[in-house]
Amino acid sequence: MGDDPFVTSVLLRSTDSTARERLERRGNDDAQEGDVEHSSRTAEWLDRDTPDETHRIDTDDRSPKEIATLLHELVGWN
Repeated sequence: MGDDPFVTSVLLRSTDSTARERLERRGNDDAQEGDVEHSSRTAEWLDRDTPDETHRIDTDDRSPKEIATLLHELVGWN
C-alpha cells in the first residue's frame, strides 16, 4: 500500500424489505425470520456506530452495476 494509503470507508445500506428479498434469492427459499431479524439488528448497529465520515450508499432499487458506478465515482478511480 505504500506509506500514504488513501482509504475511503463506505457503508452499503438497504431497507429491511430489500434485505429480505436478497436473503430469499440467495437461499432459493423463504428467508428464515431469524436471518432477517439478524440482518436488521446488524444494519441498525452499523448505521448507529459507524463514524459520520463514512460514506453511506442506499442500495435499494439499484443494480450491482449502478452501485459499482457510485463506488467508482466516490473513490475517484480513473
